[in-house]
Amino acid sequence: MDSYFQLQDKLLHLCPHLSPQPLPRSVKDGSEGLCRLVCGNNADLSATFHAKLDALLPRDVDGGEDMTFFAKLDPQKKCLSVYHAQKASQESQELRHVDMFFENQVNSEAGTGKAEIRKFLAANKMDTSDIHLAQECYSIAYTMQIMLRNLPNLKTTVKGVAVPVSSAASVEKILSSLFNEKKEKKSGKVRKKAPKAVPAEAGDSSIKPAKKKKKKTKAQ
Repeated sequence: MDSYFQLQDKLLHLCPHLSPQPLPRSVKDGSEGLCRLVCGNNADLSATFHAKLDALLPRDVDGGEDMTFFAKLDPQKKCLSVYHAQKASQESQELRHVDMFFENQVNSEAGTGKAEIRKFLAANKMDTSDIHLAQECYSIAYTMQIMLRNLPNLKTTVKGVAVPVSSAASVEKILSSLFNEKKEKKSGKVRKKAPKAVPAEAGDSSIKPAKKKKKKTKAQ
């Protein structure tokens, strides 16, 4: 397992902005995959899931826009932990899907395949001509995915909660935390923080130190 965690850390270091997501065969990315993970086969909970998701994340389904989630293997609990989700374009989903990326590379024309790699590199603020770096990232992700799929009885949690859940309240709570939904408490008033003092840069003569006030002495 140590080798898996080393690869996991390396992958997140190499591509922190758009990283391919290794997943076991039983877990699928996207809204339908997350719904199945959280709700199982419960139709009522699935309806609650999609209603909550639509409220949190209006989606243009016709335009290919959906959501993607982020997961990693928890070294303490030895389970796959889904810890964040966000809106994603179809292009981003394809770049994060390990199997789909390799299928597209094999089946697409040479120019199209290289264009997809350049988009991945650009998303991670890398040199878009460094094809070998992109290949290294996906090779690591593929190795991780093979290792995941060979782990027996691998359990999955979403924000630390064992899934599938059994109540609508649990579904709503999980989705709210996954998408970092923020709610105002009680009065709904937001307290403004006092602006922090900005330190003057060295050599900035425009900012002068405050003059010290002289203390008044009382007449005897």
